[in-house]
Amino acid sequence: MTMKQIAQYIKSLLAGLLLFSLSGCEEIMKVDLNTGMNAEDHYSSSNEVEGAFIGLIAAFNKVAEQTLILSELKGDLLRPTSYAPEEFWRIYRYAADNEDAYTNPGLFYDIVINCNDFIKRVIKYNRDFPGNIPEAEYRAEISVAICYKVWSLMMIGQFWGEAYVYEDNLETGSEQAMLRLGLDELPVYLIAYMNGGEDGVDAFQMPDFRSILADNNIDWFGATLYGRVLLAELKLWAGDYQGAIDDYLAALTTDASNTVNLTSGYRSIFTSAVTQLKNEAFTVFSFNVAYHQTNNLREYFLDRYYFAPTRNMIDLFDAQVYANYSRGDAQRKSATCASVTLRQEEDAWAVTKHFYQENMILHVYRAGQVYLNIAEAYACLGRFEEAITFLDKGLKSYWAGADYRAPFQSFPSALQGANGVRGRAGLLPLEPEEIFGSSVTRQDSIRALCGRIADETALELAYEGKRWPALVRMARNLHDPSFLVDKIVAKFDAAEQGDYRTLLSTPANWYIKDEKKTTLK
Repeated sequence: MTMKQIAQYIKSLLAGLLLFSLSGCEEIMKVDLNTGMNAEDHYSSSNEVEGAFIGLIAAFNKVAEQTLILSELKGDLLRPTSYAPEEFWRIYRYAADNEDAYTNPGLFYDIVINCNDFIKRVIKYNRDFPGNIPEAEYRAEISVAICYKVWSLMMIGQFWGEAYVYEDNLETGSEQAMLRLGLDELPVYLIAYMNGGEDGVDAFQMPDFRSILADNNIDWFGATLYGRVLLAELKLWAGDYQGAIDDYLAALTTDASNTVNLTSGYRSIFTSAVTQLKNEAFTVFSFNVAYHQTNNLREYFLDRYYFAPTRNMIDLFDAQVYANYSRGDAQRKSATCASVTLRQEEDAWAVTKHFYQENMILHVYRAGQVYLNIAEAYACLGRFEEAITFLDKGLKSYWAGADYRAPFQSFPSALQGANGVRGRAGLLPLEPEEIFGSSVTRQDSIRALCGRIADETALELAYEGKRWPALVRMARNLHDPSFLVDKIVAKFDAAEQGDYRTLLSTPANWYIKDEKKTTLK
């Protein structure tokens, strides 16, 4: 993908920005979207600033489809069917280059470029017309742009193995001003950027859309990235496990307007009504057909039948043991009255999570993932009791009336009623011997527990785009490529597994090939 191609993407995007609305909004904001600007132009009114800001959310929403398809096909929970185009098979088989629609990073770079452009223009506008944008709104808009940019660069790193980092817009930028960072360097760089910010504004200011849009009836819950959750995830990638735990706990108990915890019933999470998400969701992609916000996911999963669950996914659900000792994860797999993740149709299984609704909400960050990531961080620190608590029963099993029992003294009291991930699903707690088996060394135990957490990620966050990144991150942090390889090769037929084990034992083959090598000219 050349720099000229990126420029063409962004110009076409800016020429036709869509207004973004989450379900529950009665009316779309009316603003003057004068966004077809040249590099030398600048915002001339607060309406232009607001329109461009809403455009950032629209650009973010556009990558939902690509994010989910890449994550799931590269993982081991989803397979293409005989109806699927060859492009999807190439992703599934780790043979894709960046020349196909779903394997080209253009839409992610659109977000980066839009954010760079917005930040520079809004800073200039704020200096030229001081006070036209209220200080809190200005700071929140800068913060949101930083978060979108950081998230997008990290997603590029996860899928393509490296990302370009640059500050200028396309018209004034040069290759000399850009960094090409691999997945080892990227999280550390982005952590520093989130803390340092732009124009004295860090990445942790939350927008009040009612104020920004001057409409008290607007509820755009989950429309923007939670900076603290994003920072914690970056720290997990960077191996700063205690830092990740601290930021996740801060997000769970202080950043959210309502405390986010695992008190919701599992099936109530998957809804198109935003007001029902506030105990679970931090950030969502949202599609409302009334506002012409559509994607191909429902069509691909349910109408064209391009995708189906792997046998591994079905077996993983069926292997769980419920609290009454019956087998199967009935809460999260499926049920005749309210299918959640899968639906059986005669002899075939279909994926139904999210995709049975025209008005669709896809989770980017939610409480279930945060609990699993806290468990992962504790596991990597070798603090097994804490990890298993977040994975299993939750802190409510340690609440002693005025404080928690060891080792959770001084933990936020707001989490006292929260289940663990498996506890909310009604599953029987895991026994230590079930987790650690024949582990001999401390490192053996860490690897074994990470394996359990990775599988719980598959169960809890199936088809939410999380299994593949979790496997990549754990394998990298464990310095053990076989951690990923052992899981992934199981999706292939026995005759193919040896070849794929050889291929994936080289981590460079985990990422989408950049055959022509992206140039920034």
